[in-house]
Amino acid sequence: MPDLGVLARDTITLLNYEEANADGSRATTITFDGFANTENDANDVMSGINSTSFTGSGLNDATYGGVYNGSGAKTFSVRIKSAGTPDTFEYSFDDFSSIEATDIGISGSAQDVANGVTITFGATTGHTVNDKWQMAAITTLTTPARMGQISVSHDGTGADDKGKIEIKLNDGNDGNAPSLGTYTSYSNGHTDIAGSLNLGSTGGLTITDGNFTVSAGNVSFGNGNVTVTSGTITITSGNISMGAGKLDLTGNITTTSGKVNAVAFNMTQNSSITANINTTGEFFNSSGVKAFLTVRDVSGTIVNT
Repeated sequence: MPDLGVLARDTITLLNYEEANADGSRATTITFDGFANTENDANDVMSGINSTSFTGSGLNDATYGGVYNGSGAKTFSVRIKSAGTPDTFEYSFDDFSSIEATDIGISGSAQDVANGVTITFGATTGHTVNDKWQMAAITTLTTPARMGQISVSHDGTGADDKGKIEIKLNDGNDGNAPSLGTYTSYSNGHTDIAGSLNLGSTGGLTITDGNFTVSAGNVSFGNGNVTVTSGTITITSGNISMGAGKLDLTGNITTTSGKVNAVAFNMTQNSSITANINTTGEFFNSSGVKAFLTVRDVSGTIVNT
């Protein structure tokens, strides 16, 4: 069956007809569904041909084919009637309580059974009498699994046009209601990301105005840099880890649980760092000059330099 899942448009507008100002109202959701192996998808229902099951002890070389054009569910049964040159078969729709046709010589090519269904044997001889092949025609689509969804709705409760976007994924235990909210972006520019964030081997993160909060999970950088020119990195649980990258800091880092792992730190004088910092390199100021690090306790007393 050709792939018909292509939508070619420059612009797609999804209009929500709801009139409301509640937070989360006017929601328009795009869902993403799919089928696992062995489930009855649209292609299976279009052909109606299911897998072939074999009962017997002899040569197993028959398969069903064609396109089922009957009405309602029907199970096809084909069994060897006699051995000879060629062997013969018969078929039934009720497991041989009654027989639809018998003594049909095996041709070795696709042979019509009924309702558009065919049977093909790999050999014309060598079969065992009463060996049987069955196939239950597919007429019902399996309910597809909902793997994820993207939803856009109203942000806040005001009589305005503020919007937010949320991405939810199925973690494998959600049935058709994905509950793992991985990404939410609000009208004020704030974005929540659940879980771990990996920016790859060359990715970087720049915070020019605002805050970056790690509330659960880890943020990992390969060779990228983290630059904080204004704002605060707050870690409540989890770690920020950097490979060959560095941390350029004029803002602050605060942490209640977790740590920052990096090779090098660049910072301006009097930058406030209250994080648990692990480094295998040295400290440099914003001009690239090696700097001394002054460590103070909570009272402001210098405890190390």
